[in-house]
Amino acid sequence: MLGGPEETGRRLLPHVLAYQTAKNPKETFATIPLDSNDHRGPWYDFTFEDLTRAVDYTAWWIDAHLVDFKAGDIVAYLGVSDIRYFVVFLACMKTGRVTFLPSPRNSLATHSHLLQEVGYKDLMYTPERQSSVEEIHKSHPNIRLWKTPSLEEMTKQVVKPYPFNTSFEVAEDMLGALMHSSGTTGMPKPVKFSNGYFACYDNLARCTPTEDGRTYPFIGERKGQHLAPAIFFHMSGFLHLLEALLRNLKIIIVPERMLNERALAEILQAKNPYSATLISSIVESLYHAGSLPILAKLDFIITGGGPISRSVGDAVSKEVSLISGYGCTEAGIPPYVVPQSPEDWRYIQILPDWGLELEHYEDDTFEGVIKRRSKTRDFNGVFHSHPHLDEYRTKDLFSKHPTKQELMAFEGRIDDVIVLSNGEKFNPSEMELIIARHPKVKQAMIVGEGRFEPALILEVHMDPNNADISGNILIDEIWPHVIEANKTTYAHGRIVKSRIAIADPSVPFKLGPKHTIQRRHTIQDHAATIDGVYSKPIYSYTKVLRSQHSLSEVQEFVLEAMSDLLGTFDLTLSTNMLDLGIDSLHMLQIMAFIRNTLQQQTGEDVRVAATWLYENPTVERIAEIVFSLISRKDFPVTHDSQVADASKKIETLVKKYTETIPKGPRAIPPSEPTHSVVLTGSTGSLGSYVLNLLLKLPTVERIYCLNRSANAESKQRKSFEKKGLDFTNAHRVCKFYQARYGESQLGLPNSVYAELTLSVDAIIHNAWEVNFNLGLDHFESVHIQGVRRLVELSLESRRFAHIHFISSRGSVGAWAPEKGPVPEQIIEDSSIADGLGYGTSKHISERILARAATQAGVPVTIHRVGQVAGPTTEHGEWNRDEWLPSLVITSKEMGQIPESVSFAPMDWIPVDTMAHIIIDLIKTREKSESDVRCQIFHLSNPHETNWSSLVPTIQNRFTARSVPFSTWLRTLESTELSSEEIALKPALKLLDFFTSSAGVQGRLQQLSTDATAAASKTFRELGPTSPELFNLWLCQWYL
Repeated sequence: MLGGPEETGRRLLPHVLAYQTAKNPKETFATIPLDSNDHRGPWYDFTFEDLTRAVDYTAWWIDAHLVDFKAGDIVAYLGVSDIRYFVVFLACMKTGRVTFLPSPRNSLATHSHLLQEVGYKDLMYTPERQSSVEEIHKSHPNIRLWKTPSLEEMTKQVVKPYPFNTSFEVAEDMLGALMHSSGTTGMPKPVKFSNGYFACYDNLARCTPTEDGRTYPFIGERKGQHLAPAIFFHMSGFLHLLEALLRNLKIIIVPERMLNERALAEILQAKNPYSATLISSIVESLYHAGSLPILAKLDFIITGGGPISRSVGDAVSKEVSLISGYGCTEAGIPPYVVPQSPEDWRYIQILPDWGLELEHYEDDTFEGVIKRRSKTRDFNGVFHSHPHLDEYRTKDLFSKHPTKQELMAFEGRIDDVIVLSNGEKFNPSEMELIIARHPKVKQAMIVGEGRFEPALILEVHMDPNNADISGNILIDEIWPHVIEANKTTYAHGRIVKSRIAIADPSVPFKLGPKHTIQRRHTIQDHAATIDGVYSKPIYSYTKVLRSQHSLSEVQEFVLEAMSDLLGTFDLTLSTNMLDLGIDSLHMLQIMAFIRNTLQQQTGEDVRVAATWLYENPTVERIAEIVFSLISRKDFPVTHDSQVADASKKIETLVKKYTETIPKGPRAIPPSEPTHSVVLTGSTGSLGSYVLNLLLKLPTVERIYCLNRSANAESKQRKSFEKKGLDFTNAHRVCKFYQARYGESQLGLPNSVYAELTLSVDAIIHNAWEVNFNLGLDHFESVHIQGVRRLVELSLESRRFAHIHFISSRGSVGAWAPEKGPVPEQIIEDSSIADGLGYGTSKHISERILARAATQAGVPVTIHRVGQVAGPTTEHGEWNRDEWLPSLVITSKEMGQIPESVSFAPMDWIPVDTMAHIIIDLIKTREKSESDVRCQIFHLSNPHETNWSSLVPTIQNRFTARSVPFSTWLRTLESTELSSEEIALKPALKLLDFFTSSAGVQGRLQQLSTDATAAASKTFRELGPTSPELFNLWLCQWYL
């Protein structure tokens, strides 16, 4: 008989219904509440016979009313979420029409948009949707409205069967129904479902089980009923109706009205289902209400609508199997299985037949991609919805289980990822869910796209008995949940209290079918609130330190303020805040706090340098300084006092990392026709251009790219694309590995390190953290020790690898200009380092390498690099976070440009040209490395540019009057520090640098470049930075 199990995967739904009714007419299809607003009952067992009678009645009714019909006409249905959704859907299918099921939660604008996209002319509805339907009709009077018969009308009389004789072969690719996407990032899009799409659900019964026999939980014999949510306008709910028809899943349909945990607990106790699909927040509510014993009676729970909190999930999974539900409208619900181990409840295991593969996205996240394989179309509906595709990118992000490769955890949507103005990214989904668990929060939305920092907008439950409660009081109540959420994200994704706002209660958040926030529309609706929260000062701590206080009271005050600022309760007096990942914004906020506190206590405006904060990053040290300054003690706050013993420290570190270098130089083996190169820091700006040139050298056989990030290859590809470089054939030459430079064997697996020792003959060490605020101690364990690890690699390598170290002019930054140009040689004088952690660490590393060359014969080249500028090509740009781009971008906003910049030499070299010079020097040193084991080159443009020659070029791009640097700086200093101002004036982040540079006068240090010029043709051809090249950089900054 048509529709029988022997045709599984090739059946049309009306045929399946006919088969089920003929075989089991009195068997329950679904248990339904007779009153959709009353969960206590009475309940009715709706049989297959009832369903067939209702479908046939409705099919005849449609034919009688919806005239002027042609095959494939679309009929919209907007009803109360009861079984009539399935009745209308099947009736339309039998009559040759197609059902469109829009969400009743849609706004009028969304309904209008979808009407135009879908093009339906008939709208069926139930009386409960009367007001919404009338609104639609007012805007679109040409559509025809049809009040749907009640369920009682549909089933009370016997009607003759409505004929349906279409075959699956004819109808497989014909349209069967339409729904729509959630519209999270824009207007929802219609999604089409063919009959073949629905057949994929049917075919899940044929999926290959796991090795231990686990399969899709709705397959096979069950011992009871399944509790299902009544969200039939969305595939996550509609699926249960399909399962009931295709696999006799006896479902209990929960009433549409939003239930509280008490009502749901009563249903679970009264109906005693075998399993359930529940929204995650309901599971949490039931747990907190003490209903875990009720949940424990279930065999398994499928959760949806977001993840469950870890603590609740861990507790519930010990009593009942949890399945983290996943699906997407275009592809459907995958064949997931019950996790093998209860502790893996937050992970999903999807049977391979569905075709989902994980492709690396960034960091430890992967995008789910459905690949068309030989049988994928039999199990996955996406290639019925999109028959022209060979792969479908879901835009869903997953993480992998640390040890079980078959398990993955859903982490959110790519569309949910927020990209801040500095390029940092984070996904706010889990944070929003944690915050929304507070009983006074309806919805939590984190924003920040294109902004300097994230902000939190809250839709709250207003207490009618306390309507005048202030927003600050509410924020204080909710703050512990925010701190909990902050633990789940990166430092740049954390919410600070001053960036939280309560939304206008008269403008509710717009929600999609799955009760998720439609971000784009909601952000538009609350634009004024969002702009307002960003216009506030970056940090305003409302509490005031009392005038009479002890050191311990100041410590307590600072600890509370820093915890508030960083959004964490994990701070102690001794916590190094740098270890928490604080960034430049946090430093500005801390500086503002200290400045405000000192002003309140002393009446004086005391500035604290950012470098001082980086060297005193604990609450204890900050409190001591604040206490001393308030007490009028002479406490040093300048950088100079912190580096008085720098020379001794440098000598100690040089000795520490050179005393174990073996003595007795060995011969360098003869050169081989091909080269294998280690390149560290390949994903950075200079590293990318060096890699690009290495890829073009026919003699380079292999490039080992060592980077600190786990997703370096993905970053490399994006970097090349941004710079207009060709990455097409890189995979043939490049191997990417995550390295930990300071660890033994660079933190690489034994097999990889062994491969390096056998093949590598050149090491280009370009990886270094660029942060001029950090002290020397910060650079030791990773960077200075990392240089020593590279010496080990060279010594252990078969080909005695040549180390090319990309150093900095900061390594000799304190050289006195009156001595003449800095010579191209190692200088064993610790006083010439510039005093900053960055430059000093480079100075120490140069000396380590020089000792390795003289004591052990390691071939070494030190490239002392000056200012790396923007590229000479149209693509790419000079990093906007650096001092010059920040100065120019800020000048446009202020309408002022400094007439002179005396503190920095204009000896710039474009980044792509710099890479060419480095490659020239590498080639030159191949010929001289045996005779000269250590050589130093200065990559600084001997043709300096005069700033005054560039000012007219700037003024041609935008209006800015030329002013003394001191005037420009005063204007910058007078700016109120808000996120909005920092985004517009990035020089505010470098205020400490500009302030300390203001006093630099006179002749600047020069670097001798004779050896470099002799070794590099590209260097010899350098000229000064031209106005035309500078104009190109301005264009790249969109100025």
